[in-house]
Amino acid sequence: MRGTGEDMLLLALSNVSSDSFVKDIGESGRGVIVAQVTPAPGGARAQASRELQKVVKGGAKAPISYSALEGFIAAKVLVEGLRRAGPKPTREKLVAALEGMQRYDAGDIDVSYGPDSRTGSRYVELTIIGRNGNFIR
Repeated sequence: MRGTGEDMLLLALSNVSSDSFVKDIGESGRGVIVAQVTPAPGGARAQASRELQKVVKGGAKAPISYSALEGFIAAKVLVEGLRRAGPKPTREKLVAALEGMQRYDAGDIDVSYGPDSRTGSRYVELTIIGRNGNFIR
C-alpha cells in the first residue's frame, strides 16, 4: 500500500505485532497502527508485564514482546483453569473450570469465559510502529 504513493492510515491487528513481521515490512511499517491485546510488555504498569520481565531476567529464553506477553497470560489462564479443575483434571473438568472463570486477574488483565464466551479479555491498546520498528504507545 505504501508503494502506491497513497497516503492513508493503516491499521493492523495484534497478530502482526511480532518482531519478524515488523522487521520484514521495514520502513514501510512506520506509522502503522496496531491494536494490541495486552499492555506494553516492557512497561511497569501491568503486573503481568512485570512478571514476564522477572521471568526473562531469571534466565528464561524468551523475548520481551507483545506476543510473549500474550502467551504468558494464556499460560497463566491455563494453569488457573487446571487448578480450578481439581487434582484429577479431565477435559470436561478443565472446560467447565474455564467456562466458570469470571474476571480472573491475570496480572491487571481481567479474563472471563463462559459457555458462549470465548474471547477471554476485552483489553485493547493502540500502538504505532515507529522508527527502527519499535512500538510507540
